[in-house]
Amino acid sequence: MESQDKIIADNFFAIIPEWVLFAEISPQAVRLYGVLRRYADRDGSCFPSRKRLASDLRMDSTKPVDRALKELVTISAITITHRHTEQGDLQSNLYTVLSSPIGGDEKLSTSPLFGPHGSSRKEATVGTESSQIRKAIIKESQDKEIPKQYLYLCNLLADLMVGNGVKRPTISGKWVGDIDKLIRIDEKTVEQVEAAIRWSQADSFWSSNIHSPAALRKQYEKMKLQAQRSKSSKGVDVVRDYIKNLGDE
Repeated sequence: MESQDKIIADNFFAIIPEWVLFAEISPQAVRLYGVLRRYADRDGSCFPSRKRLASDLRMDSTKPVDRALKELVTISAITITHRHTEQGDLQSNLYTVLSSPIGGDEKLSTSPLFGPHGSSRKEATVGTESSQIRKAIIKESQDKEIPKQYLYLCNLLADLMVGNGVKRPTISGKWVGDIDKLIRIDEKTVEQVEAAIRWSQADSFWSSNIHSPAALRKQYEKMKLQAQRSKSSKGVDVVRDYIKNLGDE
């Protein structure tokens, strides 16, 4: 027999970083961020419809959702990628929920503004002063120097996507962060990443599937194998350069 004081409940949590919680955005935008975090996978990606989001937020229309989404984009809390079917019809947007406004591992909650467990220190009171300090911390983090090679690779992918008829995406902190992971964690060289980007956008299949550095990183090994096996004359120079940069020729 189960104890009378045993509590059985389904407890779900959406973690909201303090830099979002204390940002100068509406309560609806903060709540929407939490909802998107609940939908997001390990990479921060999700694609609920706007109607679904409105329903989750107990809103009668999608207009408040659209306003809240714009607020979150403005503070670099999310990025939005418009998706289309093969027939060109619109699908639900792809949302990438960011834990850090610069896409790195730094957490603004570790700043001097907050003590243990997020409690404010004496020099930072909740209110106008706290808000001003928070804005200064966010700006300082966003102003951190980003390697020029990372920005070059991000812009290269965006430019080639536009050349393939895709609307130019927003180069976000998430993009820069995923390029950094390709180079720092996956140990790819800048030349290898560049060759992979060019290969992906020269291939009819991959150009419709690789629309972000995150996707490039996820599919890198598959593209490598396909490039090595390719016998097609189409894009043969790109294939040769790709294989050469991989050190397999």
